[in-house]
Amino acid sequence: MADFQTSSSGLSDTQLKLSYFLVSNKLLLRKISVVLLILINCGLWGYTIVGLAFWAIDYGRLDRQTDELLFSSSAVLAAVEAAKPQPLAVSDVQFFGGSDGHYDLMTQVSNPNTDWLAEFTYNFVSDSNSSPVSYFGFVLPGGRKILLALGQDSSAARVEITDVKWTRITDFDAIRNNRERFLVGNDKFTPALKIGDPARIEFSLSNESPYSYWEAGIVVFLYSGGSLSAINYLAVPQFTSGSTRTIELNWTRPLVNIDGWEVIPETNYLDPNNIMPPSS
Repeated sequence: MADFQTSSSGLSDTQLKLSYFLVSNKLLLRKISVVLLILINCGLWGYTIVGLAFWAIDYGRLDRQTDELLFSSSAVLAAVEAAKPQPLAVSDVQFFGGSDGHYDLMTQVSNPNTDWLAEFTYNFVSDSNSSPVSYFGFVLPGGRKILLALGQDSSAARVEITDVKWTRITDFDAIRNNRERFLVGNDKFTPALKIGDPARIEFSLSNESPYSYWEAGIVVFLYSGGSLSAINYLAVPQFTSGSTRTIELNWTRPLVNIDGWEVIPETNYLDPNNIMPPSS
């Protein structure tokens, strides 16, 4: 059946009934709305309270797990400890000479870490040398370094290493193959022909790497009957790429029956401050 419209308002019969219902039940509808809002609000607060309760119950477990990670000897902490560089190994001090009241002191420092460069300060301390001279030293990753103190007054000395600085080196093998390219040749040892004359060794040293260095070091060992008999050191300044130096080292003390020698280049090619800039 079609709705009839009144001539005065233009509303249909259904619209009039709906309007009458809303007006008649206005208070009831308001109460229902308030109750619904209260129920929704209670539901939201209930969800929040339940969530906080679960968090409070779980907080103790999370706190214990955090303490375990920070303070226990867990696998994570063990891995972190393993990644740290291991200490340097230092040998006993050896001495040579003494016939003229002076001694050459030597010790060897080994770096067990294959991806860490070690740089440090060292000195040889003895009872007669209360204020020893400090030197700067380094050991390449996985390498060894000879530390020397020449012409000392006493053979009873110990080495002290301080201020160790570690630098992580990535892809060291590739760097070494590119930079550790020093060639020793034409080496010849000449003994002293008479008392007072120096014994000497001569050799050529070539820098075949693409880098030039402010300073390159050379350590020389002399052997007699297979035993180490004498040592010496020379710092070569401004050793440019592609150059060759003729080097001579002398010993003033007597050296008897020298039947072998070894020339070892040692340059800190990992130190950017030791690399000379390209010439213009």
